[in-house]
Amino acid sequence: SAETIVIRAGETLDYRPQLQADFAKVTLKSAPGTDIYVNDQKKGASPWTGDLRTGVYTFDAVMAGHRTSTISQTLSATPSSQVYEIPAPTPILGMVDIMSSPVADVYVDEKHMGTTPLSLDLIVGKHTVVLKKDGYKSQKQMVTVSEGQVSTLNFALEKITSPTTATNYSSYSSYTTTQKAAVKTDTDKL
Repeated sequence: SAETIVIRAGETLDYRPQLQADFAKVTLKSAPGTDIYVNDQKKGASPWTGDLRTGVYTFDAVMAGHRTSTISQTLSATPSSQVYEIPAPTPILGMVDIMSSPVADVYVDEKHMGTTPLSLDLIVGKHTVVLKKDGYKSQKQMVTVSEGQVSTLNFALEKITSPTTATNYSSYSSYTTTQKAAVKTDTDKL
């Protein structure tokens, strides 16, 4: 507010203006992992707290792979502390169909999602898909998920062959053959 004062020559003026705050301490909250923007300027991660002058503002909650959530607010200086909740950004999804021979466990970005065949709605962007099954070599593929699109992944898992097993089987065969020969020899003597 403006005030007019008059100062005359030779007089001392004891003036104590009453100033009013033109800002408020504002806290903006949204879902964990979101970035907070004020009038298109990034302020930091949610929750964010800072001083904002009176006026009209647009508050955004932004997260990769999600639609930005926005609210508008007219700020006044009172109350001096204010809290606003911005709705969580909504995920943008695409679908991935995962098939394998044989049936296997599916991990997406290191999280177990089920077994094949499997259809998943995933957030747009790049994901790592790993298939695992006991006795088989794990396989990994990268997939880029696009909004409204279906990506198909096919896996053919390979059996793990153990060199130790093959060697033991070979020794076992030799041992069996030797035993038969010894028995035959003993029978001939009788």
